[in-house]
Amino acid sequence: MASRNTAVTTTIIPGGATQPPPSTTRRQQTNQIAQNICTFVRDCLIACIIALIIIALISILSSLIIRPRSPRFTVVSATAVADVNTTESEFKTACNLSVLAYNPNGNLVIWYKRLDVFILYGSDHELSWTRLAPMFQSKRNQTMLRAQFVSDDVDVENDVAEGLASELRRGVVTFRVRILALVRFKRGKWLTRSYVVKADCVGVDIGFFNATGMGNLIEPSRQCEGVRKTGLWNAALKLAVLATLLLAYY
Repeated sequence: MASRNTAVTTTIIPGGATQPPPSTTRRQQTNQIAQNICTFVRDCLIACIIALIIIALISILSSLIIRPRSPRFTVVSATAVADVNTTESEFKTACNLSVLAYNPNGNLVIWYKRLDVFILYGSDHELSWTRLAPMFQSKRNQTMLRAQFVSDDVDVENDVAEGLASELRRGVVTFRVRILALVRFKRGKWLTRSYVVKADCVGVDIGFFNATGMGNLIEPSRQCEGVRKTGLWNAALKLAVLATLLLAYY
């Protein structure tokens, strides 16, 4: 059997140096291109991480310096018509609610990006809700919010239906009004990060004392307890920490 000898061809250039084979040159060029791409991608990632850190720090520092105060809410008046079907565990209501919103900040305008109002019963049973239009509230301003609710044959649990029916027979139904708002605070051209504001107005008693079935708020000016959540604040902190770790890694 004849054997085949494979020869590797090298090129001798003047001066005695040898030129590497074409395959080796192509491999070196490919490696160099891949290295350049990796370097470019890494530089872009580092730039993005630095930008995220700057944005998060600006958001945190601005909130610490401005120190916004949450808006306050008070239930001023309410009228309602309610009916309960205990057999089908269904609830029907039409309600008009007036809530006074107060901006306690002397140097900040409140921008309500989203404003939702809920009617609850018992521990946390939602009966109806509505969304109000976005708005701006000036400094030290009081604004009357008017919410209308219409719910037909809302399915509720048996104990909720029985509780509502029992209170309707007695003539007084105790509801809870919840206000959930996404707000930002504005000072000149400067805007803070977004806050989620939650206010619960407990013990909103509606008296049904006449044959028409129309009920009215028994005790006006029911103050709501507000809580300013810091979920977006924590998100900014986590973003800054994550970006710092990524920057250290790269």
